[in-house]
Amino acid sequence: HIATDFISTATLSSGGDFVSYEQIETPAHDAGTLCRRIAELVQRSAADPATPVSVAINTGFGGQPSPPNSAPVLANLDIKSALQASLGRPVDCITPAQAYALYEATFGTAKTSGVACLLYLDQNVTGGVTFGQTLWKGGNRLAGAWGHMPLGWPVPHELDGRDCWCGRTGC
Repeated sequence: HIATDFISTATLSSGGDFVSYEQIETPAHDAGTLCRRIAELVQRSAADPATPVSVAINTGFGGQPSPPNSAPVLANLDIKSALQASLGRPVDCITPAQAYALYEATFGTAKTSGVACLLYLDQNVTGGVTFGQTLWKGGNRLAGAWGHMPLGWPVPHELDGRDCWCGRTGC
């Protein structure tokens, strides 16, 4: 069984309804093709060049390495700069967990909450925190990267020294 990654684009109305949705297969080994395909999707879904663009992508936080389950083409790519060059406009890169948190705060059950937190548990422990309908990224853009935050007062079994994909131990 070969896992296939997809790039999806969704355009939402101001009320949170899906206006359009499109999905294409991720080019596995060519960064230029990847950026062109994303740019094509964005241009089709947001014809107005003034429309803000956020890209939810499973990459490292704040310059950290990308997880091994990310598309291999992302390994040494500054995806934000590459997408901004392809689109000719600012792009905000967030994680899928942050995108889910922002959606819930804007359109979902958390839209009446002053503060909301979403925890996304897979092989990477991530999440998103919102204040009102604004995503909080933190001073180092690491808010929600809980899988790679050291514990405040670790007990001996939490200091096992296992090597992590990020280059640290004990994550």
